[in-house]
Amino acid sequence: VWMGSDGSNKIIQAATRPPGGSFGEPEDLSSPGQNAANPQIAIGPDGTATVVWYLEGSVVQAATRPPGDSFGNPVDISESGQFAAEPRVAVAPDGTTTIVWYRSNGINRIVQAATRPPAGVFGDPVDLSEDGKDAGGPEIAVGADGTATVIWTRDRTVQSATRPPGGAFGVPVDLSSQWTAVGYQEVVIAPDGTTTAMWARVSNGASPVVGVQTATRPPGGTFGDPVDLTPSDQFADRPRIAVAPDGTATVVYQFYGDGGISIQASTRPPGGSFADPVNVSGSDLDSTPGFAQIAMASDGTARVVWDRYLHGGGVLIQAAMRPPGSSFGSPV
Repeated sequence: VWMGSDGSNKIIQAATRPPGGSFGEPEDLSSPGQNAANPQIAIGPDGTATVVWYLEGSVVQAATRPPGDSFGNPVDISESGQFAAEPRVAVAPDGTTTIVWYRSNGINRIVQAATRPPAGVFGDPVDLSEDGKDAGGPEIAVGADGTATVIWTRDRTVQSATRPPGGAFGVPVDLSSQWTAVGYQEVVIAPDGTTTAMWARVSNGASPVVGVQTATRPPGGTFGDPVDLTPSDQFADRPRIAVAPDGTATVVYQFYGDGGISIQASTRPPGGSFADPVNVSGSDLDSTPGFAQIAMASDGTARVVWDRYLHGGGVLIQAAMRPPGSSFGSPV
């Protein structure tokens, strides 16, 4: 899925490839006559695909494609007449689909959610964050048992709300101290239900970004205090996190040290703590690594990719791999 153009407006499009086949022609998902942006997609265990986006200055919409069929007409998820943006979508193992976003009530931005049961339709939006302060940047993860966890920032505080299978979202809880969070928040859930939230932090409300923090919730428990992954006196930014099937969690981020900018990684084994960070990108004073991404293979192999800006001009894409139980290899 992507954002394209019909010559007059930005539209959301999709292309599908069957197993062993080729991608078909692009299909328009959003309605003509309005600008659409920020497409996100999630696919359920039965193959049902749900795409969400927002109409600029308007509402969050979604379109669904049942297995072997075509996408249906878009439906409004958020209420009309309220600016809404930043939709995210996740699907539980039983097919329950949850969309989160933020919308404006005319005074503040509120994080909301809507849920669609298997083979059902999306219900009315529910507020997750409280009124009185702006909230935004929602992210969602769903565990193997169907527990949904949403995190966001409100007044530079990372907050979270959780919905048990078949239940409703609880009241929000603070994960970080006030005026410590600035964004890049993510949440992942291991197969055993261990939930890890991560974000970039600042030392106070006026300073630049200076580090990465995480908070962990064991299965059936509550989130613990935030843990610093980087020293408070050194600059780190743009963290990303992934979890392996055995529960091993790895965070990668940009690190600004005495030797220049590098990509670093920190790993936490199941039931353990995050280890000291390692340099993944290597040192090269003639270039600067940029934004990193991480993904885990089904066997637990971690792969990190990033762009490296050459000071003489040009950009390279580099990657490093860590097999299960081993260390990251040299970048290629």
